[in-house]
Amino acid sequence: MAQKAIDAKDTPRNGDSQYARFDIKHYTHWTLRTADKQWYLGQALIWLERSGNMQRLSSLTEAERSELWNAFYPNTRRQCKNCGNQIT
Repeated sequence: MAQKAIDAKDTPRNGDSQYARFDIKHYTHWTLRTADKQWYLGQALIWLERSGNMQRLSSLTEAERSELWNAFYPNTRRQCKNCGNQIT
């Protein structure tokens, strides 16, 4: 079961501290981060909390995959709908 998301302002992590200020939510394996350049309102990044080179979606562990699909996406989608954004 995925860990409950924590407020990002409480614990900046993963990567250069200059990007930590863009963190919105932390999960066990993922961080939701706004893009530093907002080419459109609400542009965001999903950051995998595993060290190493760029990761492939096909190389996710079962725990990472489960949290992404069962916690991260549903929570993000629900929050976007609460803000009035139309997402599929």
